Formats: sequence, structure tokens, C-alpha cells
Amino acid sequence: MSPTDINRKLSPALDSYLSWLEGQKRFNIDETDTSVLLSPSTSSPFLSVVLRTQGKRIGELGDALECLTQQNDKDFEAIVVAHNVDEESLDRIRAVVSEQADMIRGGLWLVKADGGNRSRPLNVGFATARGDYISILDDDDLVDRTWAQAFKHEALAHPGSVIYSFTRTQAWRQGEGDTPAHPLEEPKMTYCHRFDSAEEITDNNCPSIGCAFPRAVFHEIGLHFDESLDTLEDWDFLLRACNVCGLHIHEEPTSTYRLWDRADSSHFVHGEETWSTDRLTIGEKLSSMPLLLLPGSARSLIYSASTKERDSLAIDSRLYIDTGDGFNEEQTRDPDTVRSDGVFSVLEFGNLEHLGHIKQLRFDPSSRGLICMANIGIEIGGADGTIRHLSIGDLAYDGVRMEGDRLVFLKDDPKVVFSTDPSKTTCWVKIRFELSEKLNPKDIDDAIDRWVERKLIEQRTS
Repeated sequence: MSPTDINRKLSPALDSYLSWLEGQKRFNIDETDTSVLLSPSTSSPFLSVVLRTQGKRIGELGDALECLTQQNDKDFEAIVVAHNVDEESLDRIRAVVSEQADMIRGGLWLVKADGGNRSRPLNVGFATARGDYISILDDDDLVDRTWAQAFKHEALAHPGSVIYSFTRTQAWRQGEGDTPAHPLEEPKMTYCHRFDSAEEITDNNCPSIGCAFPRAVFHEIGLHFDESLDTLEDWDFLLRACNVCGLHIHEEPTSTYRLWDRADSSHFVHGEETWSTDRLTIGEKLSSMPLLLLPGSARSLIYSASTKERDSLAIDSRLYIDTGDGFNEEQTRDPDTVRSDGVFSVLEFGNLEHLGHIKQLRFDPSSRGLICMANIGIEIGGADGTIRHLSIGDLAYDGVRMEGDRLVFLKDDPKVVFSTDPSKTTCWVKIRFELSEKLNPKDIDDAIDRWVERKLIEQRTS
């Protein structure tokens, strides 16, 4: 095939991608109700930090700005966008900003923006930014001293890519009166994992506090934050930006995404219907554009195809609990978590200690028969911290044991029964196994033969 023929075959795909890029609607700050209240001297820093606030979290805003003054790398500017604020709130914001203005070498902006939703201050901040890269810091989050430094290090090594730096989460509670806010737990490494395009398009695993975007994405290509979305606007922007530039990971945590239990959190302000509607809107948007899969992401699609059936079976699983009166429908538990690593399903059942003495447990892997369980491992956690490990030899079941420690269940509603330690209080159970309903004819024939043989033996000994 000649180069001309190859180009002719490639051109429809390339044209589709280029048409999508050219169709991006650019944000025009001149069409918004915006006023610059404080601006630094002319400079071109590496990083522009967009910090949106409504003036409702003045203490936390001060904490966020204080984090910026402590950065190891000072080559950045901060753009505080006061969004839909009244004069009283604006005065409080101005006072906090003025205290920190001289501490940020790249300069500190204060911009007032009215109208629009959560996307508006981001669009205004990105339009104002002069840095080579632009990041987002909400007024209630915290960043480490190495935050800006990590972005710069990775951007110099991988210019033009979106940069994501690992992010922790931590539950916090707002103090009452003069009592300051305080954490409720130690930070968790929730968003500290490799980026996967296939997983990211189904759920947001990269909080905006961990992201830095090339300036060109907004200013040259024309991507902007979708102001039709009331939620998930940062996730939507991230997906489209990665589709243009790709993404590189900094594999050390440099920020803390604080999870608040208060009413002004976006998770409480917007109802579940709004979140679901916006998620569907983003899904439709992704479906209408060409998508770029980053290296390693195709593996998730392959695993997804191979585990979809297994996961659907695992979700149908249930744990029955016998506290002395036998098994019944009143004492059952659905799994608290269902996970898959591409081979095994892992089901976890917790908070069992309040049930008192548990005599035995029954695990029903599925409501369907003609399935096979393999490589079964069960852990039982006690209140004293001990963990009891069980394997197939410790179990009773209404299936047939095959070579390779496999259990084949011919009838519907298969059951696996195991005992607990009567001297200990059971707190949790974890069950790990492979599950498949794709049985080959030989397995079925062998299982039937063994089942018939077992029944004949039972008759002779009865």
C-alpha cells in the first residue's frame, strides 16, 4: 500500500479529531461581568494558581493562601476569583488577600466575577492567567510545600502534558464559634494511583487540586469549563484536556482534598439528581468525540471485558448468618465492597460484631447454577485482631469438588458453609475467589458423574 493510500485511509479519523478541536467554543472574558480589583506587576511565571471563593470560608481561604506562601518553588502567581459575593464578603476576602500579597513572588490577583455557576470563576481565572501552566486550588483545600515544585519538575520533563500529582483525602469538621476547623481522621491515600483513561471516563479519580494544565489548552486550543454543568466541571475539563495533551503523573502526594460534613459543600448543595444529570451530559459529550487512550489504559478495557460477567455474578452474592437459630432471610448481608483485579473477585462483609455470637456462616456466590468457583480463600476477622484463614478443605458445600480445588455447582442457589471460632467475636469476613459460568461440557459431565457417585455412597451408608 502506498503512502498516499495510507493517508487516504487515515484522513477520516484525523479529520474527525481536528474537526472536534476546531469546534471548541472559546471563552470570552469580555462578555462577563468581571472586574480586576488587585493585579501584580507584569511577569510571566511558570504557574498560575486559580483560587475560587465565595467568601463563606474566610478561615480556610487564609489557610490556602498561607500554604502558597510556604511553597519551595516561588515561580507562580495566585489569582483569587471572588464569585457572586456581596460587598461585606468582598471586604473580608480583600483583607485576607492583602495580608498575603507581598508573600507571593509572582504576584497576587483579586478578581471579582458575577453570574454563572461554579465554572464561571474557573473560566475567569484561566483567562486572566499568565503562567505556562495553570492549576486550581479551592478555598478549602491544602497543598504541601512541594506542590508547585512537583508541577514544574514534571512539566519541564514532559512539556505540553497535563500533570497530575498524587492527592490525599481527609475528613474535616467545621468548628463552632471561635473553635477552628479540625480533622476527623488521618489523611488517606485515596487518589494516589496511576492514571487510567478507561477508568477515568467512568469516574473522577483525579481531584482538580492535583492537576496542572498547559496554558495553551485554554488560550490556544480554546477548551473551557462548561458553564452548563452545575457539578463535575473540573472532571469534564480534565477529560477533554487529556484528550488533547495526554497526562503525566507525579507519583508523590503533594495536596490534601478536604472532605467536609457541612451544608455548603457541593455534595450537599446539589442534589443527587443534579450530579446524575451532569454525569450523563459528560458521557454524551465523550460519546460524540474521538478519545485518546494513554499508555496502559487499554489493559483496563481488556480486563473489563473479561471480568464483566464475573462481577455481575459476584454482585449477586450474599452472606447468611447463623446465630443459633439456623440460616434465614432475616439474617443476611450484601457485600459492603466488591472488587476485582482482573482475575479474582474480592467481597468484604463488615460490622458483624453487633450480631453477637455467630455459630456459622453461609456464602451464596450466586442465585444461578452451572457455575464454577476456584481458588477460594476466606478470612474471618475477630474482635481481638486475629484473622482466621480458611481454604476449600474447611468448607461444606452443595457443589462438586473437582481437580485444581474447583467447586462446580450444578443446581441453582449454590451454597458454601463454614464455621466461626466459638471463642471469638466475629467482626468481618473477606471472601476471595474466581467465579465463572462458562463451564465446558467435560466439566459438566465429570461433575454429574461425581454427584451421582456421591449420592450412591450416601444411599449405601444410610
